Amino acid sequence: MTRPITALRAFDLDGTAVVHIPMSNARGTYATFDAADYDRLRTLYPGAWRLNDNGSGKLYVRAVTPRTLGMNVNLAWEALQPGPGRIVRYRDGNRLNLRRSNLYVEEGKVRRRMLPAERAARAARAAARAGSPLAERTRKPAEARLADAGPA
Repeated sequence: MTRPITALRAFDLDGTAVVHIPMSNARGTYATFDAADYDRLRTLYPGAWRLNDNGSGKLYVRAVTPRTLGMNVNLAWEALQPGPGRIVRYRDGNRLNLRRSNLYVEEGKVRRRMLPAERAARAARAAARAGSPLAERTRKPAEARLADAGPA
């Protein structure tokens, strides 16, 4: 059974309407949104909003998508919708402060964790560029490698 989310509506020091949302998996932890963004995002993502580790120890505010169970979306990215090839950053470094005044967009590639096969392929390409013996061995055709080995 899901508990209803208690959104705490307030005004910022500059008079902007904000909403403080409790994180479902971190008792006593709240994320802060501009009220307009909160209302729009809540209709898109009605489920639980939680803190989620990115695998490097950084926590981000995420929501589970209603259409694909188990898929998380980064709510900072959803608030700004910057488009492909862009990254959302936090001015004050606080990933719980999701007000527009704290978020900005930066050009660049989003870093993601590489799979072991991708890591091995990248290492092979780097070795090939460096001209290592490993690269030479992998670039030669099989017949040439056999000829270099000598008679069997």
